Amino acid sequence: MYRKFFYAVLYVISGQMAASEALPLTVSGILERLDTEIDNREVYLQRRVAGIDSLKALLAESGDREKAIMCYRELGDAYCGFNVDSAVAYYSRGAVAARHEGDSVSVQLLDLLKAAILPLQGAVKEAVDLYGSYDGDAVYAGNKAAYYEAGSRMYFHVCSFYGKNEYRDEYMGRGAELTCRLPEYVQQGDVGWKLYQAQSDYVKGRYPMAVANLRDVMDETALDDNMYARAASMLAAYYMSAGKRDEAIYYYAASAVADVVAGTLEEISLQRLGVALYDSGDVSRAYRYLTLSLDNAVRSGSRIRAVEVSGSLPIIAQTFREQDQERIGWLTMLVACLVVALAVIAGITVSLRRGIGKRDRLRQRLVESNYVKESYISRFLDLSSIYIEKLEEFHKLAGRKIAAGQIEDLYGIIKSGKMLDDQSRQFYEVFDNAFIHIYPTFVDDVNALFHADKRMPSGDKTRLSTEFRILAFIRLGLDDSSQIARFLGLSLNTVYTYRNKMKSRAVNRGTFERDLMKIGCIS
Repeated sequence: MYRKFFYAVLYVISGQMAASEALPLTVSGILERLDTEIDNREVYLQRRVAGIDSLKALLAESGDREKAIMCYRELGDAYCGFNVDSAVAYYSRGAVAARHEGDSVSVQLLDLLKAAILPLQGAVKEAVDLYGSYDGDAVYAGNKAAYYEAGSRMYFHVCSFYGKNEYRDEYMGRGAELTCRLPEYVQQGDVGWKLYQAQSDYVKGRYPMAVANLRDVMDETALDDNMYARAASMLAAYYMSAGKRDEAIYYYAASAVADVVAGTLEEISLQRLGVALYDSGDVSRAYRYLTLSLDNAVRSGSRIRAVEVSGSLPIIAQTFREQDQERIGWLTMLVACLVVALAVIAGITVSLRRGIGKRDRLRQRLVESNYVKESYISRFLDLSSIYIEKLEEFHKLAGRKIAAGQIEDLYGIIKSGKMLDDQSRQFYEVFDNAFIHIYPTFVDDVNALFHADKRMPSGDKTRLSTEFRILAFIRLGLDDSSQIARFLGLSLNTVYTYRNKMKSRAVNRGTFERDLMKIGCIS
């Protein structure tokens, strides 16, 4: 209780400060302002949570069904940009309540609001079907603006799922058409109309008019107003397309500041700002903003944003490469030491041939040299493996953590740098353990495909041999020998040799790998 009170006080203070303090006019100034606001982001998020809790309290206390329907809508609006799943849930509950009351106007409105954000969950077909169930000409007069705005937002969200193809062009065209119709149903001259008119002008290529209206929107709205963030983001996109990177960075940062102050998690400006900053050489800020954008996407439940941010993860990997340049220097030194060790071994070998009397002494030196060689080879291979495979391991780990919702863990691993070492040491152990648990009879099933006199020993049931590990990768669908070689640290020729050798053992050599893919299948 006291903690909520504390956040409520901070909410009032921070809200007043954010609203009253004008944004800096320089790129460096606004980036510093963004860093400051990010440091305080939990206060803003708690502020938003407090507002949502107040609406929930009103809903719980409301005995009037009409007021309850209104509360459902307001809760859906409050969760928009904060938690997509909750927003959809409250719009759905409101529609059910309105339908029960026979309030077809509210049912229609809530369905449209729901359709606008469903693509963020990945529910593209459901969104298109729900929106398509309403005819624009037959929509209630009071819902006209909501109809065109929902359609515009929905189709542009859907476009994010497609690359440059006919489907994207089709949905882009539908969104543009609805965007151009939207200003007709909004009071001309007010802030909302200016935003929608700017969107329409932008679609039609009337950029000077769009820019003028967007600047007016920013001048006439508060920093924590969603229209401010949208207007700034559109300005940034325009300047980026015009090749004016500094202006684009400025307005992406302004939009990101507005999102942070508003407690918005479902955002795009921070991600695009990170990419733009990376291209400008500000690697440390790019890393921070992209990581935070990934955290926002997962916390908001916006699958589409998570996918978009994941597309920028190679930038984070590039950051790691740059930070690891010093390690490469150490690796070079180890290679040099290895060469020296091999030279010493060669000298010892020559010395052994010079006399039987020196055999014992030279043998001892050879043992010591072999120990040094093996030590350096081991370290060299370990570091080489880390350097070569760290990007691939990062993508795999990031995918698993994102799918499991363990973003804080991912952020901690990234920040600590421990991931690179841990993944290198644990990959084979984890892979073998996981694969054997998934296919406990894999070794026996593979041997069943071989001639009886050519079957391979089972060995340790908790570990796979190299041959079985290659077959395991093939069974998992990784048929590219070069990729298998990279994962297992083998040469391509070695992988080819193993594969041909194992095919030669098979009863049916021509269908061996197809038979292998059937192992563990449910028939």
